[in-house]
Amino acid sequence: MLLCWLLLLASPPAFAATLVMVGDFSGESKGVGQGLKLGLDAALAGRSDVIIDTRDHGYQPQDAAARVREAAAEGPLAFVANSETASIAASLAALRESGAPMIGFFSGLDALRSEPTAINLRPSYRQEADYLIRRALANGFQVTDVCAYVQGDEAGLAGLRGIRDALAANGGAPEQIKGMDTIINAKAGAELNNIGPVGVYTRNTLVSRDGYGSLKEWEASSGNRCKLVISAGVHTALSKFVGYSRYKGEGWTVAMLSTTGAETLREAFTSFRIDEQVARRVVVAQVAPALTSDMPLVAEARAALGDDFTTLSLEGYMVGKMVLALIGGGAANGADLLAAAKGKVLDIGGFALDFSSDNQGSDYVSAITLTADGWVSMDDARWAEWAK
Repeated sequence: MLLCWLLLLASPPAFAATLVMVGDFSGESKGVGQGLKLGLDAALAGRSDVIIDTRDHGYQPQDAAARVREAAAEGPLAFVANSETASIAASLAALRESGAPMIGFFSGLDALRSEPTAINLRPSYRQEADYLIRRALANGFQVTDVCAYVQGDEAGLAGLRGIRDALAANGGAPEQIKGMDTIINAKAGAELNNIGPVGVYTRNTLVSRDGYGSLKEWEASSGNRCKLVISAGVHTALSKFVGYSRYKGEGWTVAMLSTTGAETLREAFTSFRIDEQVARRVVVAQVAPALTSDMPLVAEARAALGDDFTTLSLEGYMVGKMVLALIGGGAANGADLLAAAKGKVLDIGGFALDFSSDNQGSDYVSAITLTADGWVSMDDARWAEWAK
């Protein structure tokens, strides 16, 4: 009899969900993958019925599809918290072939908003850019002050599409929009600098000179100033751009999309010995609540994560809580997960995820800025001061 009880206790749960996370854990954006995983693990702690299988693409888009196909062959319930936009874009065909839901991917890629098997948590890049532009315009910036600095790959161009659409929606000048359209529609291998109000840097490089020169060329030819540069790229390259532009005497406000990662950005400033005084006038969009919020979700994540509590791990925690809400009492297949979201409003500790009209749970965007006291909420007074 004792042996029978021991066997029962040792038996696996009747329902065990394997979720695959294909992300960067060793490459240029490894801090993002690692931070998300910390939060995901914390949210799912104690749930032996949910297994997270991580697959590393090492910041190599061509490897991401291979990792997806390898994992798909094992029949996972879903893919969750995949990261790095160019790698996600490169693996979309493989993800579609798998038929498994795509849950809480770390990207504002437009394609994810139209994927029938995607369950998105975060807003699109357009919504992030729209928030930054509207806040700037409301506090003294002019629409002609807006420029962009992006990585020259699908990740950067996806961000630029969002910036372009947000700029157009907020009265962007025809010449601004035309230049961005030319870059977005350029053929592979085409020169992307010195075309419009955009600076472009090459993926996996830290060279800012060409992109900076493109912005200066725009200023000279248009008669406008790039007082607000909205950026989409990796934290190392963007920190170098900030340092280079300050070295060249520019006081541009550099506002980055949330996928940059606030903590990884600050670490890059430190590793490149860029003084935080030089790094001022930097804004990062946020799609998760403030770390100081008293929202039950945030308090719970703070307690669970301890010293690992960051904006990245909080988002990972949110994705984990969303997964638990979707699984509920058990999900036999991906169709069950999709049905659990479609048309529903889910509450994850006081943060509402509304899937009543689309496949995106949250439209929440805010912004933070780096100060001597660390990252703080970006207020109207700072926007107004920097618009002068």
